[in-house]
This record gives sequence, structure tokens and C-alpha cells, in this order.
Amino acid sequence: AVTDGKVWQAVHLRKGTYTMEVTYAETYFPNSDNNALYAVIIPGTDDTAIPNVEDIASVTDLGGVCVAFDNWNPDANAVSGTMVTPAITLDEAADVVIGFLMTVGSSNTNFKVTDVKLVLK
Repeated sequence: AVTDGKVWQAVHLRKGTYTMEVTYAETYFPNSDNNALYAVIIPGTDDTAIPNVEDIASVTDLGGVCVAFDNWNPDANAVSGTMVTPAITLDEAADVVIGFLMTVGSSNTNFKVTDVKLVLK
């Protein structure tokens, strides 16, 4: 099991509006055992900028955005798709953390990322 696992990268972005697109394939991530997975963009310089799963609602209060994995298909052994965060607007150049937050309680669970794009709108 993994609780509040974070995979992240800090970057310095120029002024602008951004989204993150995450494409996944051959994924089995069941809606059980408190499983949760989020893609996040949030102001900061390290993993402490990303809240824990139980506090994910605070992302917007902290100036960030996130999107939850919700492709719960109990009839499929593997699903594919794309998650897109809402837009985040930086009024000036800033340090942000982009990444993933997850809690995994199920065995034989996987989330296979095939592509990540940080898109400047």
C-alpha cells in the first residue's frame, strides 16, 4: 500500500495560463480500498506544496489546480484515457510543482502514464 505518495517536479514558469494533460494506457486502478489519484499543478518548490489526499480540496485555496482519476471501469482489466487539469494562470513568472498524488490500497493496481504535457495556452 502507498499512502499520500507524490511524484513531482519543480519548475519555474513564465507568466501565462497552463494546463497539464496526462495520457494513460493499460491502467487498472479500481475504485476501492481508498484508492485515489490526482494530477496537480501548484505554486511551490518541493513536495510539501502538494497536500495529502485527505486535504486535496485545499489545492484551489493554495492557488493550484488538480484533476482526479475517475475512469473506474469495473468491467475492464485495463483502461486508457487522458486527464486534463483545469487551467492555472500565473500573473508573473513563478515556481510551481507539477506532479501526481496518490493513495493505493489495492493490490495488482497500476497507472501507466504514456505522455505528460504542460500546455501553455
